[in-house]
Parts: sequence; structure tokens; C-alpha cells
Amino acid sequence: MLTTFQTRFSPRRRCLQMTQSCTYESLQSLRDCAALQADLDSFAAWTCDWLISFNKEKCVVLRIRKSLQFTYFIDGHPLQEVSEHKDLGITVSSALKPSRHIVTICKKVTQRLGMINRCFTNHSRSVISPLYKSIVCPIIEKG
Repeated sequence: MLTTFQTRFSPRRRCLQMTQSCTYESLQSLRDCAALQADLDSFAAWTCDWLISFNKEKCVVLRIRKSLQFTYFIDGHPLQEVSEHKDLGITVSSALKPSRHIVTICKKVTQRLGMINRCFTNHSRSVISPLYKSIVCPIIEKG
């Protein structure tokens, strides 16, 4: 099991706040599902022991293959099943197709190009080139 997270200490609240936690598992049987649920239970107990808060409403399940049906819980709260999820800026779908992510990037690029067109009347290469490189290129390169 791969679990990554970053924590931030809040001196006023005297607790840690979790900002990102992801678990990726390959599940072949209901026994694997039960083992993952046990890991989630252990994780919930660990967060209580260390006074780490996280929003259970934001926890979701993204299934790549629909063969195993199992409802996961964290502290008695059922996790919502979604068909796509945005993680670290990348939209991942249950079909593992990049089309939704690409559409999102294209919309952002079109918005930025429209903003440049509306805000700058001088459309010479010396003006547009630096704007394109600083505003549009980072969206295309990093998604």
C-alpha cells in the first residue's frame, strides 16, 4: 500500500492538519477489500491518536475496475464512489482516459488567450510573445 501525506502543525489548535492523503491498491478479491478496510480503520485510529484532523466528506473511492463491489467506511462514514477525481492537478477517470483532463486544460488556455486579446491592444510579436510564454505556456506544460 502506498500512502502519501503532508502535515502542517497549527499552534493555535495544537493539532496536525492533513492536506493530502492517497491510497492506491490492487484488489483481486473480497479479502483484499477487507484488508483495505482494516487499513482505513487503522488510519482513522492513528489520526485520532495523533490529533490529526481530516475531512471525511472529501474522502472518495475511485474504482478502475467495477468487478468488486465493497463499501468502504472511515469512522462509520461511508466513502462516496466517484467516476473521476482531481488529484494533484490531474483529473483521473475510472476509464483512465485523459480526455476530461485535456478538455480542462484547453478551456484554461482559451480563457487566458481571450484575456490577453481583451487586455492588450498592441498585438505585435514583441508584446504577445512574452505574454504567451508567461501566461499560456505554463498551463500547457504543467497541465
